[in-house]
Amino acid sequence: MAGSARRAPTPRPTRRPTRRPTRRPTRAALGRSAAFALAFCLAVLVGRSTAVDGSSLSLVWPAAGVAALWFAVQRGAGTHRLDLAVLGAATLALEVATGAPPLLAACSVAANVVQVEVFGALLARWCPGAWGAGGSQPLTGMRQLLRLLTAALAGTAAGACFGPVAVWLLTGQWSWLTAAVWMTRNTAGVLLLCTVGLRVGYLVAARRGAGPAALTFTAPRGRRAVELAGALATSALGYLLVFELLDGLPVAFPLLALTLWVALRFDTTIVVVHDLLVGATAVVLTLAGTGPFASIADDAVRALVVQVYVVLVAVVGLALALGRDERQLLLDDLRGAVVEAEQQERQLQDAFDASLVGNVHLGLDGSVLRVNAAAAAVLGYRPEELLGTPWHRHVHPEDRTGERPGDAAAAVAGAVAGAGGQVRHLHRDGHVVHAQVSSVLVRDERGDPSHVAGQFVDVTARVVAEEGLREQRDAQASLLDALSDLGEGVLVEQGERTSYVNEAFARLAGRSRAELTSLPTSLLLVPHTERGTWAHRAQGGEVGELGGGGDATRRTVVTSLLRPDGGCVPVELVALALPAPGGSGGATTMTLVRDLSEQVRAAAELADSVRELEHANRVKDDLVASLSHDLRQPLSTVIGFSEVVLDEWASIDDEEKREHLGRVRRAGHWANDLLEDILTMAQLEQGAPQANRRRVHLPALVGDLVERLGADAAHVDTGGVGDLCVLADPGHVERVVGNLLGNAFKYGRPPVRVVARRRGDLVALDVVDAGEGVPAEFVPELFSRFTRASSGVALSRKGTGLGLYIARTLANVNGGDLVYSPASGGGSRFTLTLDPVEAGSR
Repeated sequence: MAGSARRAPTPRPTRRPTRRPTRRPTRAALGRSAAFALAFCLAVLVGRSTAVDGSSLSLVWPAAGVAALWFAVQRGAGTHRLDLAVLGAATLALEVATGAPPLLAACSVAANVVQVEVFGALLARWCPGAWGAGGSQPLTGMRQLLRLLTAALAGTAAGACFGPVAVWLLTGQWSWLTAAVWMTRNTAGVLLLCTVGLRVGYLVAARRGAGPAALTFTAPRGRRAVELAGALATSALGYLLVFELLDGLPVAFPLLALTLWVALRFDTTIVVVHDLLVGATAVVLTLAGTGPFASIADDAVRALVVQVYVVLVAVVGLALALGRDERQLLLDDLRGAVVEAEQQERQLQDAFDASLVGNVHLGLDGSVLRVNAAAAAVLGYRPEELLGTPWHRHVHPEDRTGERPGDAAAAVAGAVAGAGGQVRHLHRDGHVVHAQVSSVLVRDERGDPSHVAGQFVDVTARVVAEEGLREQRDAQASLLDALSDLGEGVLVEQGERTSYVNEAFARLAGRSRAELTSLPTSLLLVPHTERGTWAHRAQGGEVGELGGGGDATRRTVVTSLLRPDGGCVPVELVALALPAPGGSGGATTMTLVRDLSEQVRAAAELADSVRELEHANRVKDDLVASLSHDLRQPLSTVIGFSEVVLDEWASIDDEEKREHLGRVRRAGHWANDLLEDILTMAQLEQGAPQANRRRVHLPALVGDLVERLGADAAHVDTGGVGDLCVLADPGHVERVVGNLLGNAFKYGRPPVRVVARRRGDLVALDVVDAGEGVPAEFVPELFSRFTRASSGVALSRKGTGLGLYIARTLANVNGGDLVYSPASGGGSRFTLTLDPVEAGSR
């Protein structure tokens, strides 16, 4: 196309750009806004000059195109709010100044704002790559032209809701002609001015380097310049002839031939300018009363028809020009793709030949089509010696899959789409070459099989090394398995991965050998609390080093192995760093593990024995101390008063004899009670006595015990003992309650209350006295053996310090408990709890 210079193809955008962040307007942006505001004011004045007499309707409205172009050019400049304010203010001021009512002028402001907002939003959505819509490309193709025209129609339709509709709502008069003129004039203004503005804006941006120059404008030269001058002159003469000399004749549409001439022969920039000039000429002459549309009497209808004509002329010219631009871009893209494909083909060929990996292409008959030097060298040939030869001849007979191994026929049949693996080949001198092979069936653009592309790498050295390493590992595994007979567990790790365990270690861990070697880390074999110790034993410098001078420093660690059932096995281990082949450092750790279960069990039994001996020793010490103190005093009383009575029998009267013998009897009872408590404690220490639990009727038991108190029975209140029965050993309950009643009078003061009641699922029996209570500092030791308070009334009372210890133990044996709490108002409260039993049960 003349007047257009072709550049390198530019990728065309296919996705919408993201919204640009609001930025502060620059001085240049403010200057552009001022220039557009001035142009808009001039366009409004021009439009208002065509207003129909007695009406606010303007027959043409170039301000619509100026406003649309204004907001398209200023997109992203940071002046959007300012531009809206200026647009509204200018519209309102000029409409009122030119005779429009203020309310209608306000509606016109709303119409203009809505129109530019809707048009701009739709243009950005439908043509995101176009300059002025968020992109940097020119408008091209019929599709973008239709989208531009649709956006203009949608914008003017939205504006009409605030234009003609507002007039109808305010005046009560509706005119379809007014709405049609409104839509047509605004659409014509947007289409003509925006196409010119967007094209010129794109060219300016491309020249400044602000975007890719997919299409540029070059002024016609030579014959093309002469042809352009002729086209412009013919257009001027044609429109002069039709609109002046042939005034009134319907011959306007033959002028489309001039638009077709310019659209088919010249650059799109010239086409949009030509459309604008001939359209403006047609409108101006028609409104002046000349031309083929002058015979229409109604001004509004005449303006409507001429602007439809202008839109049609512009659409025809733009469709041809923009379609040609689109084809030009597609051809440029195609040429670029061809050039790129040729470059890629050369690069692939160079990479194929220079690759250090063996590359070979086989035909569908299995013959060699192409082979590089690396592939030929593996087999001991030069590339040209292999071309055309059947590839299967170079494959080991045992690895051939048929008459033609790697057979392309199978791939052609669709049996395989690709193959790979380790295949043995035959070197030129006859020795076996191990190669790692991968191949794929290549298809042409129609999907038909073309050839088989394969790669293979010589892995002979690796295979030999792996076989040697496998033999070495087998020997090591046999040696390590032998340690299982000695009970030594062996764990070998390479980094975090477990590579070997013997049967002894598997038994200790409670897992199979396969399960152990599949674990991601050996840390899963120890409890969480031991993982730090386990990880630390395998750190460099903390393990013994096997090899060198053979003087490895072994660090013994005691830890535990966690079994799947949650149990732990105590073990002792030694970690050794095994040097890697070639002395490259120890990346492998061998851990020798020995079961310590028997030692731990023996140590636990020994500790239990020591604790039992220590307990027995403490009991012995307490018993000796009690006997030496508590038993000596009653025995001394018995001996002393017995000697007095015997020595002075004749000299003392009977009353004194009875007094001395009473003291001897009381001392004997005291000694007997002490021995009774000591013997009971001994039985309890040897093991809890068996409780013969049966039904015990509490009112009967308490009444019997109170009667034994003699004179003190009058000070015991048993009215709170309910008709309750408990399940317990009667002798045990009698001893516990008797001890509590005796203590109430011995260490407390009457009155004494006994209360038995249900408390939840248990029966609670309280013995409450009115004494001074137990000293607070002594409460924690109240139920310990051989303990007595060091203050209060206990200092003046005799006792062994075993009564409450025995009472609580007997309560526990019967499934209950005995506790102390201060009584309200002073005194002590001892509460015995036991399991209930129904009164009628046995």
